[in-house]
Amino acid sequence: MAPYAPARPLTGAVQLVTKWCWPADGKRDDGDGKRDDGGYKATKPDTDNLIKALKDAMTKAGYWHDDAQVASEVTEKFWADVPGIYVMVREL
Repeated sequence: MAPYAPARPLTGAVQLVTKWCWPADGKRDDGDGKRDDGGYKATKPDTDNLIKALKDAMTKAGYWHDDAQVASEVTEKFWADVPGIYVMVREL
């Protein structure tokens, strides 16, 4: 996260949007009888556990002074052909 941190920590309220993308192989089932075809991932890990670890890392990297500044947060989990984490931060 550090290479992408702003030159100075953000001040005031911020919005954090994350999209967590797990590799889809078309075989997994979230318990709903549907395969992991690029839709939402409804299995562990929980989004609150994911986002807490990310916000701690972003605080340490200097994105903001305190993660309490995150006033708006959208976190989603998907099965995807391209795995990874999409992160958007903006001042409100």
